[in-house]
Order: sequence, then C-alpha cells, then structure tokens
Amino acid sequence: MIDIVAVMGMHRSGTSSLAGILKHSGIYFHESNEFNRFNKRGNQEANTIVEVNDNILSSAGLTWLTAKANTNYSISEKDIKMYLYYLENAKKTGNNACIGFKDPRFTILCDLIVQILMKNIIFILLAHIDIQYKLLCQLQKDKRL
Repeated sequence: MIDIVAVMGMHRSGTSSLAGILKHSGIYFHESNEFNRFNKRGNQEANTIVEVNDNILSSAGLTWLTAKANTNYSISEKDIKMYLYYLENAKKTGNNACIGFKDPRFTILCDLIVQILMKNIIFILLAHIDIQYKLLCQLQKDKRL
C-alpha cells in the first residue's frame, strides 16, 4: 500500500495543479497552502515541509535559489523530528488516508530524505525527460522501483 505521494518538479511546471487534483481525488495534503500570492488556488505546499527542506539546504550553505544536486546535505535530528511530526499529524488528521505533499525543494533532497524517513512512497515528477530518466535509474539502482 502506498502511504505517501510526493509531487516534485520545478516551479511553474504544473505541480500545484497536479497536487490540487490529487487532493480533490482523496489524497490528504496536510496543512497545504490554499492561497499563494503567485497562485490564487494555492501552491499546495505545507509550511512545515518547506521549512525543513530549507533547513537541510542551508546545512550546505545553500538556499532554494542556489541549491545543487549531488551536494553533501545533512539532515539534523530536529529536521527528522519535524518530518516525522508532520507525517504523524497528517496520518491522524487525515484518518489514515494516503498523505500527499509537494515542495520543489524535495526534488533535490528526496534521495536523502527517503533513505532516512520514508518507505512506502510514490514519486510524481513533473520535469524534463532526462531528469525523469536519471531519477528512474537511481530508484531502480536502489531497488525502490
């Protein structure tokens, strides 16, 4: 059974729209933003997830605007606790429904976070075909696909 759906992709690639569709189809997006100055229907990002991912990026002295793949990011105990707290609350509040979340930062950090925290997860990536291919190869290599 899939417990978590992570919607990933770059800004303006349709991730907010897809997250909204999934949300209205029964996947529970806990504390997702219903309004955003750039998107009147909301970007469907949860502030907790954004904050934790920003913390992880800053561990390498980077921000979302300067982030790079294949950088040695570190995840602190506090970050792990925040992710677990978010996921546990989402499960309780969502009556154990499948949880969805969306944050573009997760596109860069997913490998690190999934190794530590998540098991039954499905990725939905909106990106160029070469990025999708690289991610699929990595997931197959790690025996997660």
